[in-house]
Parts: sequence; C-alpha cells; structure tokens
Amino acid sequence: MHRTIFLFLLFPIAACAQAHSSGGDGSRITDRFLQADADGDGFISRTEAPSRLDFDAADTNADGLLSVEEVEAFTRALR
Repeated sequence: MHRTIFLFLLFPIAACAQAHSSGGDGSRITDRFLQADADGDGFISRTEAPSRLDFDAADTNADGLLSVEEVEAFTRALR
C-alpha cells in the first residue's frame, strides 16, 4: 500500500525533483526509480507502476517494462 502511494506521488512530481537535483543529472529520479523497482530487476513493470501513470506513453519501446531512461524522458516531456 505504501509503495503504491509513493509511486502515485513519484511521477507527477518527478519533473520537479529532476529540476532540483544537484547537477541536473536526474539522480533523484534514479533514486526513486530504484525504490519503486520492487523486484530489483532494473525495470518498473506495469504491476509496479501506479495505476494513474500512462504506462503505455512512458513505455516508448513497448516492451512492457519501464527503464530509468524511459522514466527520465517521460518526466522531461511533462515539463
């Protein structure tokens, strides 16, 4: 339950977190991504993602998994 709430909050504010990260390198997004990756496989699956996230829009290579690069690109597009 707590992970779902965290993920729900992660994506809408991810662009702000990236803008405030030191060096602008997206390290805060990476940290949050790793926390959201419940099984530790380096990807966020549809079941790990919040239900309100437009998973298909973020999954640009349509492999059913979100990489950290896809999440970073998705949050940049939200700005």
